[in-house]
Amino acid sequence: MKNYQAVSVRRKYDRHESEIKLPFWLSNSTKELIVSAVKNNTPIIITGAQKPTGKTSLKNILESQNILVFEEWECAKIVLDEPIDL
Repeated sequence: MKNYQAVSVRRKYDRHESEIKLPFWLSNSTKELIVSAVKNNTPIIITGAQKPTGKTSLKNILESQNILVFEEWECAKIVLDEPIDL
């Protein structure tokens, strides 16, 4: 029998959509995506060109509201291209 350790990276968000403060410069589709992620307790990963685009600013705004958010460079990306034998 294999041992597995569960790791929780989600936080509980019980808030109304109007309580999430988002900057005016985001597109409506991006705002909707963020609100949906928060409602579903889904962590957010911000990615984009390696130049000043507002990634860190957005991360700071979301973190200040206790929303679980990362910039892509902070994450470990694991790619499984071949089936694993369990």
